[in-house]
Amino acid sequence: MPINDSSAIDAVHVSVTYNDLAILDDISFSIKQGEYIALIGPNGAGKTTLLKVILGLITPSSGNVKLFGQNNATFKQRYLLGYIPQRVSTTLFKFPATVEEIIRSGRTAKLGLLHSWTSQDKKAVEWAIEVANVGNHLFKPIGQLSGGELQRVFIARALAGEPKILLLDEPTVGVDLATQEKFYAFLQEINKKFGITILIVTHEVDVAVHRAQFVLCLNRKLICHIKSHLLLKGNYLEQLYGSHVHLVRHSHYNET
Repeated sequence: MPINDSSAIDAVHVSVTYNDLAILDDISFSIKQGEYIALIGPNGAGKTTLLKVILGLITPSSGNVKLFGQNNATFKQRYLLGYIPQRVSTTLFKFPATVEEIIRSGRTAKLGLLHSWTSQDKKAVEWAIEVANVGNHLFKPIGQLSGGELQRVFIARALAGEPKILLLDEPTVGVDLATQEKFYAFLQEINKKFGITILIVTHEVDVAVHRAQFVLCLNRKLICHIKSHLLLKGNYLEQLYGSHVHLVRHSHYNET
């Protein structure tokens, strides 16, 4: 089934309600293919819920999401979405598998469990390994890797499925600042080089401003969907976090 040439994700009046509590309230936005979007907001704002709606894991109470111009409910090409949930590296840290096995498993979403391995599969995995620069770790158990190395392995796993969209839910939780900076630079590189659409949930306002092209500000309602450089020029952060918000800028970003 062909996909739309320009639209990646369209949310149309999406609401999610649990026990009469609005988790998401009438959310609408449009993301084009190749864009890099940071999704920010306080704890409990509905960010993870929104990702799961996009992935088709949660059915909205009202409204809908379109992927590449197609209704999410009937969208079949799920392998086009690569997903890295919260703390995935911590969850699987003791899983008895090597780096190569984890990355190869990224082909399953596209091909199914019973698919015979082909030269195309091998090329896709080799490409993912090269892009993520994890070739030196292929035979290591994943429990022997550092936090930064694990991040790249799970990015490689997602890339092995040849996605057009990467959805990341706070992927740098528990990782030191220097490693975070390298990781965000890496995401920016694959976005620019391969045109992969990136939607990343982060609490790092600096990341939203200096790495992403656009920012979605969410606090159950959509506060704004703007170009990233405009985030600090309005009162968007106050609307998200309250008037007590205090922004600390990390010195490793150059001011623009």
